[in-house]
Amino acid sequence: MTFARGGESVRPVDGISLALQERECLVLLGESGSGKSLTALSTLRLEPRNATLSGTIRYEPRALDLLSAEPATIRSVRGSGIAMIFQEPMTALNPVLRCGEQIAEGIRLHASAGTRDANARTLALLEEVGMDDPARVAGQYPHELSGGMRQRVLTALALAGDPKLLIADEPTTALDVSTEQRILDLLLRLRDARGLAILMITHDWGVAAAMADRVSVLYAGQVVETGSAGDVLREPKHPYTRALHGAVPRLDRHAAAPVPIPGQVPEPGAFPSGCRFHPRCARAITACAEREPALLAGGTRTVRCDVENGVTS
Repeated sequence: MTFARGGESVRPVDGISLALQERECLVLLGESGSGKSLTALSTLRLEPRNATLSGTIRYEPRALDLLSAEPATIRSVRGSGIAMIFQEPMTALNPVLRCGEQIAEGIRLHASAGTRDANARTLALLEEVGMDDPARVAGQYPHELSGGMRQRVLTALALAGDPKLLIADEPTTALDVSTEQRILDLLLRLRDARGLAILMITHDWGVAAAMADRVSVLYAGQVVETGSAGDVLREPKHPYTRALHGAVPRLDRHAAAPVPIPGQVPEPGAFPSGCRFHPRCARAITACAEREPALLAGGTRTVRCDVENGVTS
């Protein structure tokens, strides 16, 4: 993904390659500003108006490349093929429409259902996402619900078109711990019941551990490590993934204190030369500032680090 800015081109998403299988949960893990949400939005072709995409976005069930597809075709995939739970329910939900109306509208659009059928399916969806009184919730406005209830309504809205791929962008933001766990449990239950593939975006190590089959770690618009959740989260190899792991607080009184990562993710257009993480990396050597490392496969995972991969020339 490229933006024109000040006569120059900046690339906040740079050569990311991902694949997702049926019933699989792939987690994109990284700090804010790493390019996670832009990657997800581009999958639905909801990239910003001033962005230019290159590459391919293959949606295999319909043998489509969404990057070259006609707008009408892309609209037919949104909701019924790929749906998204956006990060903040209060801005994703329409504040002047009752929750049930918003879900029913999606059902009428994707299933060509009549009003009575759409309303009945709306109540069924609200029950499926764990609402104790679906009829009452359907008649309420978003501001009348708690954060966890709004997140469930947003999930029901995403399911209205019976999608095959569900993108969840930080779905537990601003929720308390118990509500967060219930939302994660709900997503896992929906995956098993509906055969969904889930693309989960998070900066939270605990959320990744609870949800992921595989993990791709993003930094400054690039994938720096990909592998099974067990490999990446238990034995991270890239220095950035290790630093994220070291910054996680732990309750065990014998555990080491969390170590913050110095500095911050660089802005697009201000990426350093060589490895983009080297200014913050405790393992950086002189060569790290001179050459951009390739994403190399090693065993069951891929890692973008010349030091870790033993690349000397």
